[in-house]
Amino acid sequence: MTLLRFFLAAFLLPSSVAFAQYKVQLDPGARSLSLSLTLPASATEPIKLATRGKDWGLREQVSEVRCDGKELFTDQSGSWIAPAGCAVVSWKIVPDAVPAEGIDVSTQRSLAIGDGPWILLAEPTSLLRPHTVTEPMTISAANEKTTLFGASRVRPNAFRVPSASAAPEFYVLGNASISQKTVGPVQVAYAADRPERVEKLGLETRHASALAYLLKVVSFPGADTSADRSLLVVWIGVSESSGVVGGAAGSRSFIANYAIGSPKNNGRNVALTTTIIAHEQFHQLVEMVRSAFSRPQLALWIGESLAHYYGLKAMSVSDDSPDARAVWAKFIDLQRPVEHGLRELNRRYDNGDQSVYHLFYSQGATFWHALDSAITAATNGKQTLDDFVNEILRSQAAADGALPDSFVEKLRSAAGASIDQILSKYVGR
Repeated sequence: MTLLRFFLAAFLLPSSVAFAQYKVQLDPGARSLSLSLTLPASATEPIKLATRGKDWGLREQVSEVRCDGKELFTDQSGSWIAPAGCAVVSWKIVPDAVPAEGIDVSTQRSLAIGDGPWILLAEPTSLLRPHTVTEPMTISAANEKTTLFGASRVRPNAFRVPSASAAPEFYVLGNASISQKTVGPVQVAYAADRPERVEKLGLETRHASALAYLLKVVSFPGADTSADRSLLVVWIGVSESSGVVGGAAGSRSFIANYAIGSPKNNGRNVALTTTIIAHEQFHQLVEMVRSAFSRPQLALWIGESLAHYYGLKAMSVSDDSPDARAVWAKFIDLQRPVEHGLRELNRRYDNGDQSVYHLFYSQGATFWHALDSAITAATNGKQTLDDFVNEILRSQAAADGALPDSFVEKLRSAAGASIDQILSKYVGR
């Protein structure tokens, strides 16, 4: 099984105070979407528009792009060019149909779900963004016949579109069944392709348990409005035979697969699904914290390995079954040989070697488990890695994928020289 690769845009574009907003409507038959974007009235030069997922290697889904009714064309970079004075850009989205065997949601595609259907709108592949606007925008329903739901409500039937430097967002349109739970300071809304199946597997309860644990580990940043305290979770099934169970974490929403297959494998599939949703939930909380403290993203190996370890820890809090222990052992093995440090693996990935990615989950999670065990042993259980996570989340990202010095020093003060031995074995230089 593989898990999602979480892509968070690190680029920063020139700031702008110009206002822009999206409108979306379900077309007749509910099999396609019409979207429009009101551009800043002050624009006196052509404006480039592109989905930001394209920069992350995702395929955009837009078609029939027009400005005030006239067809637009792309430049050599693939960006659509709106002429100076253009007031409104419009386009179509034809969501992917979900086959019987399900679909890997880590591709972050807009999807048509069920016979209704309702539609998952994926911002990274479906919303054209003007290069002149980097601050948050809004998206709202274009008419009363379109029901729009998201995590960050700014007014009735209108929701926040994150800034260009923040994690992406996902929205639900149409007649999806939405259920809600309150977990600590957070209001969580759930949507699923097969609500009855998700209920039978107990996934909402599993997610709520994982979130409750993770909120004890990651200090939730101050939230001024209810929009800042709301989350959206969308579940889409995928056949266990596909070998891919993915997910994608957004600013206040995330999508996650759950594995479907033989009933005899339900225990293993639910344990794996719980790990995935906790992995994504950890990413989301990290994004909230680092945004609140104006911190750039962590090195890829740190972000992915830490999220996966805490995905496994959160899963194990509510599940001590043999299936759960088997999922744990699939990734965490202190006897597994280590050929290259995680920083070297990160450099190799940056240079195009995608084959090392899975090691961020296995070697990476094993590394954090080794640290956790060392701290627990040295303090007779009075402290664990949980007590130090917020230090790394609030720290500035160190150069070349290194762990922050302040974080390492705190670990040394708790567990002594064993920390350096673990760093040398798993992280390297």
